[in-house]
Amino acid sequence: MYFANTSIASWVRDHVPTPPAILNWIWHYILTLLPLPLWLLSYDWPKVWEDAAAGVALSMVATGVSSLLTADATWRTFDKVGLGFYTPEQVAQLLAIMSGLILAIIGALRLGWLLSLIPKAAIDAYATAVSLKLIISQLPALLGIMGVSNEGSPFVVLVNVIYYLGEISIDAAFGIPSVVFLGIVGYACELLAMRYSHQRRSWNFVCTLRFPVVIALSILCSWLIYRGHDGGPIHTVGEIDSGFIRAHLPMVPSLDQFTNLWTELPAIVLMMAVSQAALAQRLATSNGYTVNNSQELIALGVINIFGPCAGGYLAMGSFSSSNILSMAGSRSQLAGIFAALMVVLALYLLMGVFAYTPIASLAGLVIFSMFTGLPRPKALHQYWRLSLVDSLIWVLSVVTGLIYSLEWSLYVGTMASWLLNCVVSFRKRSIHVSYPGVLVYRFNSSFCFFNQRHHLESVYNQYQEKSPAVHAIVFDFKEIDHLDLESAQGLSGLRLALDAGMEFHFVGVKHFWVRRTLAGAGFDNFHDCVQDAVDAATKGA
Repeated sequence: MYFANTSIASWVRDHVPTPPAILNWIWHYILTLLPLPLWLLSYDWPKVWEDAAAGVALSMVATGVSSLLTADATWRTFDKVGLGFYTPEQVAQLLAIMSGLILAIIGALRLGWLLSLIPKAAIDAYATAVSLKLIISQLPALLGIMGVSNEGSPFVVLVNVIYYLGEISIDAAFGIPSVVFLGIVGYACELLAMRYSHQRRSWNFVCTLRFPVVIALSILCSWLIYRGHDGGPIHTVGEIDSGFIRAHLPMVPSLDQFTNLWTELPAIVLMMAVSQAALAQRLATSNGYTVNNSQELIALGVINIFGPCAGGYLAMGSFSSSNILSMAGSRSQLAGIFAALMVVLALYLLMGVFAYTPIASLAGLVIFSMFTGLPRPKALHQYWRLSLVDSLIWVLSVVTGLIYSLEWSLYVGTMASWLLNCVVSFRKRSIHVSYPGVLVYRFNSSFCFFNQRHHLESVYNQYQEKSPAVHAIVFDFKEIDHLDLESAQGLSGLRLALDAGMEFHFVGVKHFWVRRTLAGAGFDNFHDCVQDAVDAATKGA
């Protein structure tokens, strides 16, 4: 026998961890619950100035642009919940807290691996669609076309921008030069860093400063225009309340409100989780480190739970903010800390200064940072060469995101990839090997409810071709680590459909529960290798 007679009780005893193992697991769980700042011990402190400059650049940008990703789903909830008793701000804060609780629980249970069920093609397409949506949504502000709304599908927004191009205002004099300046300075610094490699760090730092320089120059020009006047020809951020005057304890929803909000949470939570995972993976790949999706979800959940207490709304992985940090020369998490400190400082001391910030300049920064995050033609060509089908799925998902909605971009890409994998797994051919009087069937993929009929029909057809010479069938289970009820019943049905004296032998059953399922279905011939099974079947004949 391939297995000794093992009971469930003995299996449980063998797999119950010892107290020291439990303590070690708890200690490891606590250490990996959040990304602790142990990396500070090996931090390259000369790079702190680059992180500081990147943080300052980010703090000057309206990071609320990221709310566009969940705006459609959030506004749908306003219709369902009703605004008679609740303001839009209260609904948004309730969504943030409920979404944060779900994300934190998923991360605490170490279920971040669930994000790996979303195919890379779908995530890449979603990230591209988000980048294009942010670029297109900022075009009206960049060009000063105030009559065009940036809500709705990117395709509609782009058509409206083209239609109203004749209404470009003087705001474009701030927006377009900002994009051109960022591009020229970045390209020049890159060339100079390559030419003078011994001064690469200096040129990288100069490249980092281009973002705060653009904002500072825009604020200065705007202030000169508005100085001594009540109004001006350009659109600015305007007066902003200083400090955390909106800080308060969020309201407690009623049962009806909770029920109405709950129906919209899956889409919002999914988009938040995928955005965070896509950003983390992109930055990890470009900077040479790995990420823990569970930690990312916990951090995102905690932010959304406590953010509304400070007057915040939904927080998610911001593509615009992350790209600005990356393009501004961020080298570590310290850039985010510097950005947070600058935001707090600005809230209390610099609101009067930032009130003169031209909206077109902010739009230019977002557009430039998102454009640099789009996949290059070389990368798309490589995608095409590696997998034609995934390339088509990528195109379909991006088009769906631009024409319909971002969430459906993710749904379409995921469902198409899953369907493709199911079809491939369902139709995947297994290996048939014939011995005198024995048919050997080797599984090259899973054996479960959705493909068991295909496998068993294949075995039956092979048997019919070689009948009546075949008196035994050997199943190679080396690739099988799970057997469900339908598959076990299918094997029993196959045995009934064949001749009464047909022997069934199983090879490579490594898992206790697979062997137990087979034994429960009445199969008890287990062997270490195919040759042993063939010898036993031949000897029995």
